[in-house]
Amino acid sequence: RRSALAAAQAAAAEAEETARAANMQVQRCTPRSIMAAGFIVRRIVAERKLHGFHGMLIENLRAHEMYWTAIETVAGGQLFHFIVDTDEVATIIVAELQRLNAGRVTMMPLNQLQAKMGPDPKYPADKEAVPLLSKMKFDERLRPALAIIFRRTLVVRSMAV
Repeated sequence: RRSALAAAQAAAAEAEETARAANMQVQRCTPRSIMAAGFIVRRIVAERKLHGFHGMLIENLRAHEMYWTAIETVAGGQLFHFIVDTDEVATIIVAELQRLNAGRVTMMPLNQLQAKMGPDPKYPADKEAVPLLSKMKFDERLRPALAIIFRRTLVVRSMAV
């Protein structure tokens, strides 16, 4: 039992370190103005006890280092958009930001994105070209936010594909 407990504690410590490192990476690549607005948005969410706030897109996806250039190129500034469950939550946050004159942010309400999504593109089976979205790890509930940006992007080994 003690070895199982020690293993679980070691795994928890490793997961915590991984999360801390990911958070540091997000902070390093996030512009200061967006970080400042993000702090205010998080304060609004906490003070209003809002449910359905998921944070920035970049905080909600994981991928191997080799795919980050493609991710950053495709998404650009959209990496710093905030994901929320509904347009109602987005409206509350944006209205409060405006009231405080605390900057601007872009919200990605999942209920609206879900309505805009059509069928996934059909790509030919080819080991040399794979959908970028398939190389990312994320909470499946957030798929509409990631799919709206990445679902039409393929990663290819060479331009000869």
